[in-house]
Amino acid sequence: MNTDITQAVILAGGKGSRLSPITSNVPKPLVSVEGRPFIYQLISQLVEGGISKVIILTGYLHEEFDRLYPFFSHPGCSIMLHHSPENFNTGARLISVADLLEDRFMLLYGDNYAPVSISDVLKSANKRPSKIHLICYENNDKYSNSNISLGKNNRVKVYAKNSAKKYLTHVDIGYFCIPKLLIDLTKEKLKPNISFEQDMLSPSVVKGEVYCIPIKSRYFTVGTMERLNQMKIFLKNKKIIFLDRDGVLNRKMNTGEYVTKVSDFSWKKGSLEALKILKHNNYEVVVVTNQAGIGRGMMTEEELVKIHHKMCHDAIISGGEINYIYYCPHHWDVDCECRKPKPGMLIQAQKDIYFDMSKTYFIGDDERDREAANSAGCKFRILRKNDVLSDIVKSII
Repeated sequence: MNTDITQAVILAGGKGSRLSPITSNVPKPLVSVEGRPFIYQLISQLVEGGISKVIILTGYLHEEFDRLYPFFSHPGCSIMLHHSPENFNTGARLISVADLLEDRFMLLYGDNYAPVSISDVLKSANKRPSKIHLICYENNDKYSNSNISLGKNNRVKVYAKNSAKKYLTHVDIGYFCIPKLLIDLTKEKLKPNISFEQDMLSPSVVKGEVYCIPIKSRYFTVGTMERLNQMKIFLKNKKIIFLDRDGVLNRKMNTGEYVTKVSDFSWKKGSLEALKILKHNNYEVVVVTNQAGIGRGMMTEEELVKIHHKMCHDAIISGGEINYIYYCPHHWDVDCECRKPKPGMLIQAQKDIYFDMSKTYFIGDDERDREAANSAGCKFRILRKNDVLSDIVKSII
């Protein structure tokens, strides 16, 4: 078996009735976002991750794919359109191209977008090349209907489409890494109009052959009008950067001490210049900071707000800007989800602002920041004791 994945298949044959009336004229994957068909965003993401061949499986209004091909073609990718009858199910469409599939390939639903690094996904899947891997969303906020339960080592224990069971905790997003053997074995069963989810994926889950790559960042979809509008906001390509506060923007107090009043706050060399550079390059700055002094009773949230007002004022006067501040007020003994090294503040920012975490940097000054960045799925740069923030920012830009 060739373990390198360079091919992807996109399921794009459904009607998309929940997106009516838009889909009365165009298939869901061809809905316009940012001036191009949505499917172009998927193809661009795949190419960036090392995929060089894509097969698009069409059905409903398949002639529209032929007509709009110039608008979603990509110079780094060979794209094949394969048309099959509109009433074909997902598995039947896959079987129709079984002879064109490589030993291992990616499979994507044509209406979802996961803000992930495809190259990182492929690296993770390569640890078990003979197994199926899927990306799933940790559905703590009930963003969608959970349909997956995970076991040890993120093996999928239960896959239950359209179920409301409480033990289901994750959502299948529609990004898979699949050994072709799965398709070949299913093809031999000769079941008419086979379903990928029910007839291919579910039996493999029962056999213990499916593993999950979980993500905490919210995924996006063009499945409904509301979600389509969220997708359009997300694809504005905002440039976001996370900054820790103490030790990055300002001088850190001694261990066990806190910046408890405005007069305690002192900017580090190069910090205001860094904010100016970021502003001039159209970055939005998100500060994420642990403030256990509140939980320990050493300061109040009102006092913290005054400190942050000073920070924002100084930044504007210097030509920069701090756009958002997230802070954890809890004592470190409290088992909260927001205190770093947990990624709660970063994840909440992603859900509030709609941006691609996988393309976002977090600059921090210790390993707790690095761990939070890794858990959230963003990039990390450390600011060591003698480093200057403006230098780090320039290297990122």
